[in-house]
Amino acid sequence: MYYQKIEQLGKVGFTIYLHGWGLDSSTMKRLAMLNKSTNVIIVDLPGFGKSELTHPYTIQDYVQELHNLVVHEKIESFYGVGHSFGGKILGFYAEQYPVKGLCLIAPSIIKRHKIKAKVKIAFNKIAKKIKLPIVLKGSSDYEATQGDLRKTFVNVCNSYLSKKDLTKINTDILLIGLKKDREIVCSQMKKMHRYLKKSRLIFFEGDHLAYLSHKKEIASLIDKEIEKCF
Repeated sequence: MYYQKIEQLGKVGFTIYLHGWGLDSSTMKRLAMLNKSTNVIIVDLPGFGKSELTHPYTIQDYVQELHNLVVHEKIESFYGVGHSFGGKILGFYAEQYPVKGLCLIAPSIIKRHKIKAKVKIAFNKIAKKIKLPIVLKGSSDYEATQGDLRKTFVNVCNSYLSKKDLTKINTDILLIGLKKDREIVCSQMKKMHRYLKKSRLIFFEGDHLAYLSHKKEIASLIDKEIEKCF
């Protein structure tokens, strides 16, 4: 797995940045470069950027890749920042391994019940069974993938943390939601906040990618959280 390690003179500890699905490290680098508190590691997750996907991954495979990085770099514990899919990986990681703290930006860690999606899946199953030559298309992310990456998308999309899993995570978490986000809606963010016992929730204006428009404010919040941890 490809990653960039940027060490800053006089800084202690590491913050690891994980990007969202369909993106790469260049998006999180814009946020990471504003980090004033620690050394940083910016990751290209397998299947994106410079990291190859050698087989269909599960969410646990991504967790293991992250843990391999931590072990390789001899990092005892780190602060994690993840957007969307990157936030999902960090959520699963924190349920299994210790972390200093987390900033999760619109993380896809709990299930959202979409009636349209359920109807579409049911229709496609029936159509396939009776050999009906009509198939309703999946999400834009699904349609943009193929081969192992498409199988990976299905695997990770169907992986969520339960309420019980979330209550097990015992670390300080800064949750950041976007008010006009149609991927991870406000009600999901509020539900996460209820279940994550050591979390605080802050909303910014904009859609799923609008966190980059607020990168200075978010970086400042992250620095304040990191200062409590190291």
